Amino acid sequence: MGNRSAIPLYKKIGIYIIPFLSLLAGLLIFAKAAPFYVKSIDPEYPYLINGLNCALLRFDMIGHTDHPGTPFQLFCGIVMRLTYMFAGKGWSMSVDVMQRPEFYLSAVSVSLTVIQAVLLAVIGKIGAKNLSLSGIIILQLTPFFNEDFFRLFERCNPERFMVITMLLFIVVWIKYYVSVDQNQRKFAVWSGIILAMGFATKFNYLPVLILPLFLLQNWKDRGVYAGVGVISFMLFLAPIWGKFREYRSFISDIVKHDGLYGSGSEQVFNATVFFHNLKMIIVNNPEISIFFVLVLALLVILFREKIKDKKRILFFAGFLLVAVLQVLIVSKHFKNHYLLPLFLLYGVFLYETSRLIFRMVGLKNVRNLLVAVLPLFLMGMAAGKYIKAEQKDRKRDVYLMEAAGFVDRMDEQPRWFIKPSWQGAPCAENALVYGMSYCAQRHRYEGALKKRNPFVLTWEGEGKPEKNWRSSVVNLDSLLTSGIKMYVSSSPGRPDDVLIGRVEALADTLNIQLRTKVVFEQPETGIVITKLSTLENEPRVEMPEIKTVLPINREEAYVDFNTKVKNWEKQIRANEEWMKEVRQKAELRGISVDSMVYLDAAYQVRKE
Repeated sequence: MGNRSAIPLYKKIGIYIIPFLSLLAGLLIFAKAAPFYVKSIDPEYPYLINGLNCALLRFDMIGHTDHPGTPFQLFCGIVMRLTYMFAGKGWSMSVDVMQRPEFYLSAVSVSLTVIQAVLLAVIGKIGAKNLSLSGIIILQLTPFFNEDFFRLFERCNPERFMVITMLLFIVVWIKYYVSVDQNQRKFAVWSGIILAMGFATKFNYLPVLILPLFLLQNWKDRGVYAGVGVISFMLFLAPIWGKFREYRSFISDIVKHDGLYGSGSEQVFNATVFFHNLKMIIVNNPEISIFFVLVLALLVILFREKIKDKKRILFFAGFLLVAVLQVLIVSKHFKNHYLLPLFLLYGVFLYETSRLIFRMVGLKNVRNLLVAVLPLFLMGMAAGKYIKAEQKDRKRDVYLMEAAGFVDRMDEQPRWFIKPSWQGAPCAENALVYGMSYCAQRHRYEGALKKRNPFVLTWEGEGKPEKNWRSSVVNLDSLLTSGIKMYVSSSPGRPDDVLIGRVEALADTLNIQLRTKVVFEQPETGIVITKLSTLENEPRVEMPEIKTVLPINREEAYVDFNTKVKNWEKQIRANEEWMKEVRQKAELRGISVDSMVYLDAAYQVRKE
């Protein structure tokens, strides 16, 4: 009770401000985001399917081992199982997930937001006894020192889980390393478990594993850390022990090739690619250069002191080595979010730097300024970049949701012909097909998928027969002969040439008249929905182009756009003359009346 009463009131309240703001910001950003299936199906939908595998304890069906990502798959499975227990619709779990994939992905994403806020509060609670409020705030700001962290609130991917693992590490670091009651052995054990979980989530976590070796004070504890880490890593990979060779092969291909995901030329080091990527890292993340200079300066200062601060020297040396290795690894295969493990160490680095500044600088005002300048710089730069990018993304989201809205208003459940791709499309079936591509024994989910949509034809490659939901073989000849109507969605990233060409060639061979009509076209995104029909009663009139014209500079959230569309739909349906014209246009274009009402309403909103 004495310790608690010693904590001033401003600190008791202050430690919960950032956790609350984190929760609020996360929920608001997520609420404004477009559905995963139109914007980000990679890796969300593979993790949805493999999370389902884990929830059903069908570990033999896990087909995604690249990261390997097993801890996050298990986490998805736990959340999905709990979600089904409390909010299931009465179907079997597999059917419920296939019917409501976005609901389950949203549950996982929101749960990560909540857990992040809770861990930030725990950091404040534990740190309140020994850390200054400024130090606690710096550590609590860990998930906000780079723009990618803001974007993560819209996602459901392993990077978000890596944030959780790092926050857990910071909790352990405060409790057993920074606090007055230090316990090196417990720090070694818990660090081994937590960082092994991070490494099992994604391979680029590897450099962070080095840091505890610098923090621990003796070789015995370092040995404990290493031993616990190895055992924990293998336990986290237990669901895919039988497929560990696939993971090893994937990592081997990455090391041996100079392109992303093991593609490109077979060479370990490509100087041109390496130095180009290194330049991109420095340009996109100027703070890394600042940190390198600052760390070297701090090490020089510490080495020149008469009484050497061995613990702090080892920390800065360890951070420097982690940063160098992270940059070197990402310079081989560059994507900015691959640097996320390094970004997650910014808070710890800034905290240790602030402690050193407090010790070295006597003037309080100067000291406070030096402590605040780097965190404020990083926060301001990250927030500024995110806001700028978010405004651009939001405009595109309006277009994406307009295309998805068109599909939702089709008068019948559309039959789709889909080429598996990581690119999004206006229909959730496309995302599920991509997710099923990373599922072993996928035929076991065919029944559940058919309950969602009984006909989803998938392209399996040149010379291979088409399948329904990538499971059972479908005879396309028989389908065309008996008469069929299906749709193809294309965009610049996923052209429909192969699919339409395949159907046209087969129809020509069978001497069947094929009618091809564009029922939706969106020049701003390049999304085109084409209807392929061999039914005799289909309209023979050529389809005029349907184009949307939403100005690029129009700043309008999708929520507002959708509300205005619904208001116009009511006005259109209440006008008999207008509805007569709508029916004529719908018949001409071969689409439902509801879809045509939506297009007219959207056109009126864009005219405003």
